[in-house]
Amino acid sequence: MNRKSQLALGVASTALVIGLAAPAQAACTVDASTVSCTADSTASEVNAAMASVVGDDVTLQIVADANVVQPPLNIMPNQQGAVAIDNDGTVGTDAAQNGIFYRGPFTGAANTFSLNNSGTITGQVNVFDVGGTVDLQNSGTVGGGLFVGSMGAVTLNSDGDIDSAGSQALFLASRTSVDAALNGDIGTAATAMADSDLRDTFVQSQFFVSEPSTSETETVGGVTTTTTTSGFSRVGGAASVEVGEQANVGGIDVIALEGGDVSIDGTVGSATEYKSVFVSSNTSEGMTTTIDTSDGSDFSSSQTDTTTAIGGAASVSVGETGSVSGDVQADGLEAADIAIDGAVGTEDFFGGAFASSSGTDFQSSNSSSNAGTASTSSFENSNQTVGGEASVTVGESGSVAGSVDASGFAGAQVSIDGTVGLPANFDQVSASSSGSNSSFEQDNTFDSATGASAFSQQSINASTGNDSSVTIGETGIVNASVDAFANSDATVSNAGQVSGSVSANTSGSESSSGFESEFDGASNSSSSNFSQNRETGGDALIENAAGGLIGLDATAPVFVSAFGNTSATVANAGRINGNVDVSSSAFASENHNSNSSVSSTDTATGTITSTNENSNSNSNTNLGGDATFANAAGGLVTGSVNVSGTGSASVTNEGAVIGTTNASSQATDSAFAETIVNTSIFVPGPDGGTTNTRDLTRDISDTSSGGDVTGVYAGTNGAVQFGPFGGASDGSVSQLANGDSSALVSGTIFGNFTGSATGQEFASSFTDGRVSTSDADGDQRSFDRDYIYEESNDQSESDSSLVVDGGRIEGSASLFGTGSATAQIGNGGSVTGDLNATAQGFGSYDYSETYDLSQTFDEDGNFTGSEEVLALSLEQSVNGGDVTLSVANGTVEGSVFLNGAGGINDFSLNEEGVVGGGVFQNSQYSALAYEQASTSTSTPTDTVSMDEYTETRTASGGDVTASIAGTIGNGDFGPQGYGEVSNAGGISLSLRTDAGNADATVTGQVRNGIEVFASGSDSTFAQQQTRENGSLAAYSEQRSSTAAGGTASLSVDAGNLATSANFGNITVVGRSGSAAAIGADSSVLAATNGASMRIGGYFSNSTSTREDQYTGSALTGRTATSSSTVVGGAASLTNDGRIGYDGGAAFDGDDAFVNVISPEMADVINNGQIFGSVALSSLYEDASFTTTSTDLNDVTRVDTTTTTYTANGGSATLTNNGLVTGDASAEALDGTVINNGVLRGSLSLGGNVDNYTTQSVDTLTQLGEEEVLDLADAIMQGYAVEQNGLLGGTISVGGVFGNIDDEIRTSSILGDINLNSGSVTGGGVVAEYDEETGERFTQTNVNLNGSGYLGLGDTAIAALEATFGNADPGIAAAGDLSAYAGGARILGVETLTKTGDGVFLITGADFVPTSNTNVLADYTLDLGTFAINGGEMQLATVSEGGVFGVRGNIANSAGLVLGSRVELPAPLFGTNASVTAIDGVEVYQNGNFSQSDSGTLSVGVTPTLVRVADPAFSSISTSTNPLAVQSIGLGSGLFTTPENAFGQVFNDLGTGFLTVDGDMDLAGTVALVSPTGGIFTHGQTVDIASVSGTLTTSANVDVNSSSNFVSFDLGTRTEGGRTVLFASADRAGFETAGNNQNSIAAGTALSQSFPDVIAAIQAGSAGGIGLGGDRFVLAQDLANLFVGMDTLLTMDGVTAALNELASGEFYGSLTALETTAPFVDAISSRRVPTGASGFNIWLAPSGDFVELEGDSEVGSRNIDADNYGASAGFGISTGNGEVGLGFGYGRISADSQSDLLTAQADTWMVGAYVRQGFGNVSVGADLIYGWSDWNATRVMPTLSRTALGDFDSTELRGDLRVEYMYEFGGGWVAPFGELSFRKFDFDGFTEQGAGAVNLVVEDANDTVLTPTLGLRVGTSFETGLATLRPEITLAYSFDDDNSSFRDVAYLGAPANAFRLQGVDPEGYFTIGAGLFADIGVNSGAFLRGSYATGGNIDAASVNAGVTIGF
Repeated sequence: MNRKSQLALGVASTALVIGLAAPAQAACTVDASTVSCTADSTASEVNAAMASVVGDDVTLQIVADANVVQPPLNIMPNQQGAVAIDNDGTVGTDAAQNGIFYRGPFTGAANTFSLNNSGTITGQVNVFDVGGTVDLQNSGTVGGGLFVGSMGAVTLNSDGDIDSAGSQALFLASRTSVDAALNGDIGTAATAMADSDLRDTFVQSQFFVSEPSTSETETVGGVTTTTTTSGFSRVGGAASVEVGEQANVGGIDVIALEGGDVSIDGTVGSATEYKSVFVSSNTSEGMTTTIDTSDGSDFSSSQTDTTTAIGGAASVSVGETGSVSGDVQADGLEAADIAIDGAVGTEDFFGGAFASSSGTDFQSSNSSSNAGTASTSSFENSNQTVGGEASVTVGESGSVAGSVDASGFAGAQVSIDGTVGLPANFDQVSASSSGSNSSFEQDNTFDSATGASAFSQQSINASTGNDSSVTIGETGIVNASVDAFANSDATVSNAGQVSGSVSANTSGSESSSGFESEFDGASNSSSSNFSQNRETGGDALIENAAGGLIGLDATAPVFVSAFGNTSATVANAGRINGNVDVSSSAFASENHNSNSSVSSTDTATGTITSTNENSNSNSNTNLGGDATFANAAGGLVTGSVNVSGTGSASVTNEGAVIGTTNASSQATDSAFAETIVNTSIFVPGPDGGTTNTRDLTRDISDTSSGGDVTGVYAGTNGAVQFGPFGGASDGSVSQLANGDSSALVSGTIFGNFTGSATGQEFASSFTDGRVSTSDADGDQRSFDRDYIYEESNDQSESDSSLVVDGGRIEGSASLFGTGSATAQIGNGGSVTGDLNATAQGFGSYDYSETYDLSQTFDEDGNFTGSEEVLALSLEQSVNGGDVTLSVANGTVEGSVFLNGAGGINDFSLNEEGVVGGGVFQNSQYSALAYEQASTSTSTPTDTVSMDEYTETRTASGGDVTASIAGTIGNGDFGPQGYGEVSNAGGISLSLRTDAGNADATVTGQVRNGIEVFASGSDSTFAQQQTRENGSLAAYSEQRSSTAAGGTASLSVDAGNLATSANFGNITVVGRSGSAAAIGADSSVLAATNGASMRIGGYFSNSTSTREDQYTGSALTGRTATSSSTVVGGAASLTNDGRIGYDGGAAFDGDDAFVNVISPEMADVINNGQIFGSVALSSLYEDASFTTTSTDLNDVTRVDTTTTTYTANGGSATLTNNGLVTGDASAEALDGTVINNGVLRGSLSLGGNVDNYTTQSVDTLTQLGEEEVLDLADAIMQGYAVEQNGLLGGTISVGGVFGNIDDEIRTSSILGDINLNSGSVTGGGVVAEYDEETGERFTQTNVNLNGSGYLGLGDTAIAALEATFGNADPGIAAAGDLSAYAGGARILGVETLTKTGDGVFLITGADFVPTSNTNVLADYTLDLGTFAINGGEMQLATVSEGGVFGVRGNIANSAGLVLGSRVELPAPLFGTNASVTAIDGVEVYQNGNFSQSDSGTLSVGVTPTLVRVADPAFSSISTSTNPLAVQSIGLGSGLFTTPENAFGQVFNDLGTGFLTVDGDMDLAGTVALVSPTGGIFTHGQTVDIASVSGTLTTSANVDVNSSSNFVSFDLGTRTEGGRTVLFASADRAGFETAGNNQNSIAAGTALSQSFPDVIAAIQAGSAGGIGLGGDRFVLAQDLANLFVGMDTLLTMDGVTAALNELASGEFYGSLTALETTAPFVDAISSRRVPTGASGFNIWLAPSGDFVELEGDSEVGSRNIDADNYGASAGFGISTGNGEVGLGFGYGRISADSQSDLLTAQADTWMVGAYVRQGFGNVSVGADLIYGWSDWNATRVMPTLSRTALGDFDSTELRGDLRVEYMYEFGGGWVAPFGELSFRKFDFDGFTEQGAGAVNLVVEDANDTVLTPTLGLRVGTSFETGLATLRPEITLAYSFDDDNSSFRDVAYLGAPANAFRLQGVDPEGYFTIGAGLFADIGVNSGAFLRGSYATGGNIDAASVNAGVTIGF
C-alpha cells in the first residue's frame, strides 16, 4: 500500500469513528486525559473514549491481554496537543487488522506524538502533520508498517518487528531530524524452512520548498522598471538509522538536508533479497531575478538565475556483525564516508559501496536592450564544482561483493583491509576527485541604421578537483580492478591482493577560448578567435608493496597503469601478473586567428584601396612530466613495462620483469605563425587600372623538448624458459630520450637493449610578395614576385650511455645519440649479441632559398618578357659527440660497431675482455655545402636560362683509437692457439676515420683481419649550364678531390707466440703516415692458409674539368681535362715478432704477404720472422689528361686524348735481420736491401713507370691506343743490396722501360749487389737485358765477397748442413738446406767478381741451347766478365747432367772448379775414409776463357751413360728441363755410352766438361776429381773441354777422382774441327726414396725397368734400334728420368718425383664421387602443398662441394670436387605424394694437390622418383642413371710433365627412404631411414703427354651400399603470400668399401704393373637446413643446403627448386 492510499484510508476511518461513536465505553476508562483499555474492545470504543477526553492532550493505554478489534480499521486520536499511545495488548487480528492513524495540525511545537508498543499492532501506524516531536518505541510487533511525517524531530527505537503488506514497512519524515534505531526485524527474516520477506525503510529530513514569485514596478522619470523574483529552497535536518545486531531489515533510504548517517550491525537484505542502503545529503536551492525597463520607445531586459548546492555529510558504517545484500551508497555535499567491517553483497548479489561528495553552483545572466536603432544583448553563465571528501573503508573483517567507488570534489579515499569483489565477479574499485570552474560570456550589438555590428564571446574552464587514493592493506583482497583518478594527485597503494588491473590517473586542464567580430555596415570588417589550453593534473602513484599481488594469473595478464600530468610513478616490491604502463605528460597549447577587411575611396581621385589581412598562429609547449618505474628486489612483473614521461623517464629494476621494458621521454614544442595581406588599388579612368599585391610571412619552429631517460637494471628482464605463456620471454629494453639516455645493467636482460638520445631544433621562415597590375581594360601589364625561404636544423647534444656492471644482455645492445654514445662493460658483464654505439654524424644545417620574378605584358595583355632568378644554398655541420666503449672484465659475444663523426671514437678491451665477433669503428661523415643560382630571361619567342651550381663536401672524422688486450673474433671460444685457424677471412677489428688519426694497440688476440684507415677526401664540384628555349646551349663543370686524413698506426705487443695476436689480414693506411710495429714474441697473420699485411698507400689529389661546345642546340664538341697527383706520408713496419703461419713442423709457411707503400718513404725492419713475402713500394706516376672530342653526335666523331705521365718516388729500405720465407721486392728512387738473416724467396728490385706524354685517337674505325708523343728525362732508380745471410731465390733488377711502350727507357737503374762472406743466394742475379743480343740495360755489378753460395745443389746442401737454423726454424727442423735447392743464373750484369779468400759455389740453372722449341739459348751466366780474383769458384748445375752455360768472358786468377767438391762416403771405394770428389758439370761458354798461372781448373769424370750436350750433336733435348719429356730424333740417342759419344774410354768417373765457343788460354793447374751424376756403368771416359778457337794450355794436371757411385791424365784431340781436352770407373733402387705405399710401388716399377732401359739405349747406341724404335724413344725418356733422380734431384726431390709418378691414385679417388648428385632429391621432403594434385613441371639447380681426405701412409691425396648441375622434369601430385620423371646435367670439377691433379666430367642423367604418404608415414624411392665423359690432367712439376687422360664412366644410383612424422604444436619431428646404392663402371685408358711415364690404366667397377639414419624437424607459418616451411635435418651414413684403387703400368715399362690406392671414404654425419614455400594449392619452391663431415669426407650441398602445378 502506498502512502497516498494509507492517507486516504486514515481520513476515512477518522470520519467513521467520529460519526458512529457509541456511548458504550465499558472496556476503556477515561481518567482526565488518559484512556486505559484493559479488556477487549473495538476501535470504535477506543476512539470514543479518546474523543471524550477534554483538552488537546490524550494518552491511550492498552494493557497486556487487552484486544482492540474492528470496527473501524484504526485507532484514531483527534487531539492536537500531546498525544501518547502505550500498547501492551493486541490491536486487530490477523484476519481483521487494526492500526493507528493520527494527523496533527502541522504547526505548533506543543503538538507531539509518542507511541510505545510492546504488544501487537496488526495494521498500519500512520502519523502525519505533527507540529512537534514524534517519539516511537517498539518492542512488540507492528504488522502493517510504520509511517510518520512530522515538522518536529522523529525518534524511533524498535526492538520489535515491523512488517507491512507492501514493500515498505517503515517511513519516517521530519523537517527537523529523524533518528531511528532498529534492533528488530523489518519484514520477515529467513528461516531454515522459508526465505526472507523483508520490508524497506525510508527516512527523510529534506523537503523541497517553492518560494513564491514576487513582482515590483516603479516609474521614475518616465522610465518604468519591473523587478520579478522567484526561486526554491530546501528545509530539513539530520537523519540517522542504526540497525542493531539482531535486526533483519530490507532496503534503507536516508534523505537529509544537514547530514545523514546509517550504521549497520545487523542484516540488510538476505541471501534471496537484494536490498541496498542509500544515504543522501546533497541537494540545491535556486533564485531567478528578472528586471525590465522601458521609456516607451527604448527598452532593456535582464534575467539572473542562480543555483547553489547545499547539504551535509553522508555516512554509512557496516559493523563486523552487519551485512547488506545490495549496494551501500553515501552522497553528501560536505562529506561522504562509508566504513565496512561487515559484508556488502552476496555470492548472488554483487552489492557495492559508493561514496560521493560533489555538487555544482550555477549562475547565468541574460540581458538585452534597444535604444533607437542600436540593440545590444549579452549572456553570461558560470559553473563551479563544490563538495567535500568521499571515502570508503573496508576493514579487515569487511567484504564487498561488488564495486567500491569514492568520488569527492575535495578528495576521495578508498581503504581496503578486507575483501572486495568475488572471484567469479570481477568488478571495480575506484577513487576519483574531479571538478571544474567554467564561465561563458557573449556580447552582441547591432545598429539597424548603419548595419554595423559587433560580436564577442569567451569561455574559460579550469579543473579544480583534489586528491584521490586507494589503499589496500596486507589483508586486503580485491577481486576487481582498481582505479584512482584526480585533478590533483592520485595514489594506489597495495599490500594485499588485486585480481584485476590497477590504474592511477591525474589529469586536469585550464582552457579558454574566444571569438570577436566587427562590421561597420559598409565594407570594413574584422574577426578573430583564440583558444588556450594548459594541462594541470598532479602526481600519479601506484605502490605495490612486498607481498602485494596484482593479477592472479600470469597467463591472464592485467594492466597496471599510472598517468599524471606532473608525474607518474609505479613502485613494485610485490608481484604484478601483467603489464605496467607509466606515463606522464602535460602540454600547453595556443591558437590565434584573425581576419580583417578594409576598403577606402579617395573622394578626390576615386581611387579605391581594399586590404584584406588574415593571420593565424598556434603553438604547443611541453610542460614536462616525470615517469618513474621502480621494481624492488623481490618484485616481479610478468608482463611488459612501458614508461613515458615528457619531462623525464626513469626505470629501476632490482627484481624481475619478464616482458619487455620501454622507457621514453620525447616531446616537441612547436610554433606556427602566418600572415597574409592582400591589397587591391583601383584607379579609375582610361589611364587607371588595378594593382593587386599579396604579402605572406610564415614562421615555423619545432623543438624537441623531452627529457632524460635513466635505467637501472639490477634484476632480470625477460626469461629463458617457464615464461607465462611457456618457453622464453623477450625481455628487451628500449630507452628513447630527447635529453640523455643512461642505463646501468647489473642484472640480466634476456633480450636486446636500445638506448637512443635524439633531439633537434628546427626553424623556418618564409616571406612571399606578389604584385600584379592591369590596365583600365582589365589587361594584365605586369607581374612581380619575390620570396625568401630560410630553414635551419640543429641536432641536440643528447648523450646515450650504457654501463653493464656485472650484468648480462642476452641479445644485442644499441646506443644512438645526437650528442655522444658511450658504453662500459665490466665485472663479468656481457652482451650476447652485437653492440652498436652511434654518435650521429649530422650536426646541423642552414638552408636558404630566394626567388625573384618580373613579368611584363603589352597593352593587350600579351606577354612581352620576364626575368627570373632563383638562388639556393645549404651548409651542413658535423656532430662533435664522442663514441666510446670500454670492455673490462666483460664480453660482447657478437660484434661491436662504434660509429662517430667529429668527436673521439675510442674502444678499449682489457685482457679479461672478449668480443666474439668483430669490432668496427667508423668516424666518417661528409659535410655538404652547396650554392645554386638560376636565372632565366624570356621574350615571347625565346627563353634563355643559366644555372650555376657549386658544391663542397668536407671530410669529417675525429680520432679513432682502439686498445685491445682481450680477445676479438673467436665467438664463444677463448683465444685460439697458433696453428689452430686455417682461414681468417673478413675483418675482426676495423678503425676508420675520414679526417682524424687512427691508432690501434693489440696486446690480446684479434682473430681475423685488422684494418686501420685514416683517410678521406674533401671534394668540390661546380657546374655551369645555359639553356636556350629548353635546349642545352652551353655546359661546363669543374671537380676536385683532395686527400684528407691523419696518421694510421698499429702496435702489436702480445708477447705470446703460442697465442697469436691475429690470424687474418692487416691493413694500416693513413693519409699523413702509416706505421705498424709487431713486438717480440707476438704473432700476426697466423692463418694456416695465408694472410696479408698492407702498410701505407698512395693517395691522390685530383682535379677535372669539362666544357661542352654547342652549335645551336646540338652538342658538337667537348674538352675534358683531369689530373691526379700522388700524395701521402711515410710508411713503416718494424717486426720483432712473427708474421704469417710457419707451416707447422716443417716451418714451410710462406703464404703471408707484407706490402709497405709510401710516396715518401717505405721502411721495413724485420728482426723477427715473416712467413711470406715482403714488398716495398715508393714509385708512382702523376698523370694529367686532356681529351678533345669533335663531332660528338656524328659518325665522324674524333676523340683525342693527351696524357702526361710524370714518374716520381721516394725511398725504400728493407732490413732483414730475421726470417722472410717468401719473396721480397723494392721499387723506389732510392732502394736499399740489407739481408742479415734468411730470405727464402727471391728479391726483386725496380719498377716500371711511365714518364712521357702519350696521345690516343678514337674514331669510328679506330680504337684509340696510346702512343708516345713526347719523352721526358729518365728518372734514376738506384738500388744497393748487402746480402749477408741466406737468400733462397733470385735477385732481379729491372724496370728500365715504360708500361705503355716497353721499348722506351723511362728509368736509369744502378744496381750494386754484394753477396758477402757467409751468404747463401739460391737463385742468382738477373738484371734486365736483351736475351738475344746480350745487351745489358742496367748498370748492375755483382760481387762475390769471401765464401758463400750462389745456387744450392746437393754439394752445397751437404756442406751447409743446418746453417741459418737459428734464423730459420725450417732449416733447424730439416737439419739442412735441402728446401733451398735450386740453380742460379747471373744474367744481364756487367761484372761478376769473386773477391777475397774462401770458396764460392755457384750451382747454376741448366744451360738450354737454341732449338726448334727454344729460340734463344738460356745461359747460366750471361754477363760482361766473370772474374775470379780470389779464393775458389765452384760451378754446378741444379740438374745432374745439366749444362752450365756462360755468355761472356771468364778470367780465372784463383780457383775454378768445373763442378763442386763433394765428400763421398768410404764404402763406395772400399776404404774406411771419405773421399773428396768433384760433382762435375758440363760448362758451355760463349766467350773467351783465360786462366792465369795462379789459377786452378778442377774437373770431374763422366758416368756410364751420358747425355750428349755438345752443340755439335743435333739430336738433343728440346725441353728446357732435363727431366721433362724429350723430343727425340731416332737417328741417335740422347743418352749413350762414352765410347760411342766421344771415342775414348775414361776410368770409373767422368770429368766435368767445358765447351768453349771462343779461345781458351789455360795456364795454372787442371785438377781432375771423380764427379757424381749421370747413369753409371763400369769403366768410362770423360772429355774435359771442347774449344772452337785456339786452345793454349800450359796447365798442370792434378787428379783427385772420387764419386758417390763411380771412381780417374789430360790430353787433347781434334774432333769435328774442335779441340777436345780430355782426361781418363757400381747402383740402388729408386723405391728407397719412396715415403708411402703408392710412391714405393711407383719406384719399384722404375727400378724393375732399369736393366731394360740400359739395354735398349745400348742397343740403340750401337745402331740396333730397328722396329724397336718406340721402345728406344721411351727408354731414352726413362733414362732422362733416371738421370734426374740420380744427379739432379735431392732425395726429397726424388721422393717428390716418385709421389708425382704415383699421383695416378687420383683416378682411383674419382670412383668415390657421386656423378649423378645434381639430380633432384624429391623423396626426402615434400615439395608441393599438402593435398596438391594434378600435373606439374619442375626445375631444380644444385651445387655440391666435396672434400675427400687422403691417407699419407698410403699416399692418397686430398681431393676437392665441385659438382654443379640441374635437373628438370614433370610429375603428378597424388594428394599425399608425387611421382615423376626427370632429366639432368652435371659438371664435375675435381682437383687435388693445389690443382696439380684435376678432372672434369660432363654427366647426363635420367631418373624417376615416387614419394607417397600414408598418414604419418611417408615412403619414397628414386632411381637415376648417368653417363659421364671425363678428361683428367696430372701435372708433375718436379718432372715438368703433364699427363692427360680421357675416359668414360657410368653410374646407376637408387635410394629407398621411409620416414615417420610426429606433429606437435606448430612443428613436427620425423625420424627416417634410407638405403642408397651406387654402381659405377670406369673404362680403362692410356694417358698422353707425359712420355714414358704415361700410365696405362685398367678399368674399374664396383657397387657401394650406403645406409642412412636421421632425424628431420621443422615447422610452418603463413605469410599471406605463401606457407613457409623451414626444416633442419641431422643424419649419419654408414659408407661401404668403395674399392677406390686402380691397376696401372708405365707406358715405357708396360710389363711392370703396380697398384695405386685412392681415397677411401667412411661413415659421416650430415646436417642440413631448408626452406620450403607452399604457393597456392599445387605449386611450391624450396631452398636447402647441407654439410657432411667425418670419415675422411667434408661435403657441402646447396640446391633449390620450383614446382609449378596445374
